[in-house]
Amino acid sequence: MPTAKKKQPPIQGFLNGTAKSNVWLNEKNGRPYVTVENIYKKEDGTWSSNGFFSPGQLPNLAQSILEARQYCRNFEREQQEAAQEAEAETEAA
Repeated sequence: MPTAKKKQPPIQGFLNGTAKSNVWLNEKNGRPYVTVENIYKKEDGTWSSNGFFSPGQLPNLAQSILEARQYCRNFEREQQEAAQEAEAETEAA
């Protein structure tokens, strides 16, 4: 019987107000991708989320996305530098 693959958590999250951006790692190509969600508390006190944002929430959403974008850029740069260092070490050996 095949085993269910465990869902990996995001590698980073950015919350501004109720706007949250999550950075995930694509396991196939090793590159990050971003999802966004609106976090809110329901009347019964439980937390939930959706993809709907009011116009007043857009500045928080934009900031959250910008932070995620910067994180992704840094992540990819670090991955590229590590690959170049590994290649240089292989060539030197």
